[in-house]
Formats: sequence, structure tokens, C-alpha cells
Amino acid sequence: MDFMGVSRTIFLAIIGFDPVSIGILTSLATVVGAVRSGVIGLLADRYGKRIFLILGGLFSAIRMVLYAFSTDFYIIVLAQGLGAFGEGAGAGQPSVSGLSC
Repeated sequence: MDFMGVSRTIFLAIIGFDPVSIGILTSLATVVGAVRSGVIGLLADRYGKRIFLILGGLFSAIRMVLYAFSTDFYIIVLAQGLGAFGEGAGAGQPSVSGLSC
């Protein structure tokens, strides 16, 4: 996952984003990730883990499609926010962590 973070930052620089915009996008993922872990963990315990595992993969796929077809900053912000729910530490991670206990 660390490699994806580095390669995503390089990709954003290549398509023309300035360092401040890249920092905003990186920070957004961190903030969403912090909130997501607690919220998804609680919801997965209450409503079942399967749906959150599926949503995690779906959000990650949506992010990649948005990244592939847009260079608009606001679309990338949307993609980054959705994708932060679906990365390896995304919506599936709190669900998987609960399964391994």
C-alpha cells in the first residue's frame, strides 16, 4: 500500500498537479482513513462484515476508474475520498480485522 501512495503522488505530479494540491489529496485520504476505521469497524460489527468487504472493493474500483478518465481536481478529490474507503486499509480492513480475532 505504501508503494501505491508513492506512485499515486508521482502520477499526480506528472499530470500537472502542484505540490499543495497533492498535499491536500494526500491529507484527505489520511483524514478519511482515520474516520473510516472507527465508523466502518462499528458498522461492520453491527450489520455484518460481508457488505463492507464488498463496498471496499467497489469504492476502490470506482477510484481507479475516476483516476483513469479524469484530470479535473474536483473529480480526483471525489475519487480520493471514495478510494480511501476502499484501499487495503479501507472499508475491508476493519471488517477483516474483526474476522481475524
